[in-house]
Amino acid sequence: MAFSNYPHGFKNGITIRGLPLDVVHPGKVHWVGNNATRLDNEKTAADGNDGTFLAPFSTIEGALNDGDVVASRGDVIFVRPGHTLAVTAETTLALDKAGIAIIGLGTGTNRPTITHTAPSGTILVTAANVTFKNFLHTVAGTQTLGVDKAFHVSSTDFTMEDVEFRDLAASANFVAGVQLGGGADATANQADRFSMRGCKFQLLSTLGGVTKALPINVEAVTDSIEVANTNVFSASLSAEGIVRVAASYNVTNLLIKDCISMRAPSATAGTVGAIVSGGGTGAAGSGGSGALIRCMAAVGTTLSNNRYVSANALTTGIVVDCNLFSGAPEATAARTLIVQTLNQPAQFS
Repeated sequence: MAFSNYPHGFKNGITIRGLPLDVVHPGKVHWVGNNATRLDNEKTAADGNDGTFLAPFSTIEGALNDGDVVASRGDVIFVRPGHTLAVTAETTLALDKAGIAIIGLGTGTNRPTITHTAPSGTILVTAANVTFKNFLHTVAGTQTLGVDKAFHVSSTDFTMEDVEFRDLAASANFVAGVQLGGGADATANQADRFSMRGCKFQLLSTLGGVTKALPINVEAVTDSIEVANTNVFSASLSAEGIVRVAASYNVTNLLIKDCISMRAPSATAGTVGAIVSGGGTGAAGSGGSGALIRCMAAVGTTLSNNRYVSANALTTGIVVDCNLFSGAPEATAARTLIVQTLNQPAQFS
């Protein structure tokens, strides 16, 4: 198989099948893929391989542990279509090498698929400036309490793009998709500048004793969270929007834009925020700030007490051009919110 070489690059970049090749510069490219269907002359995937296109690593963890994958050089790990990984515990996969981009290839169920098979089946993010793109996450097995969280982020500047979280059954679901901070080593600002773009959540969270469906669960003081073009569809009767702020913690400079949060039609409303929830009665919200722009929230049977942001989650901020819909329009018509500061009455059209 011959490869073309363009030593002078492309002045304005180049895109092939939607993949911007400038993402591979200036670091080195590495390959992972354990799909049984191989290319001509391709070696069987193994972590002892050199990680080239025709001799790929068999696991992402194996690639990250290889000395040829260098931190903060701009290296990229491409994960091939059909690749699979079972996360059985927090030791299965740790994103612990700074400045690495891990990019899945393929579409739909042909994307690299990570299956979480235990309540502690969590991917740890412990290195800064990591990018994780285009993966499908599901749950397998009978999980009495669900998977506690798919990702635990305890380092700064983690970017997640085009990742889907898909519950498969009432006994196979995520309690939370991404947890920012928290745990035994919790410190303030350890997950600052987290960014999520183009992601999707299909959550059930209908297990006995499990009452949360949390896309993003904030468990530490955190600054500069961005969530864009992300959609959440939850069948849980107690779903908590897109971002949930745990009691006693503040979130500052939170930006949520162009997102949808859709709750089960049979769910009742209340003081839970349709987009941002939580806060409890502790310090959370005492200095929190954020903005919601061009978002849509579809809530349960009534809008009477519902709101975009729960009372204790944020103190100051603005909501612009957002829509709030109810399952009972005859009682309270759907409303379009033009501008609202979080501590003042809303202006509706």
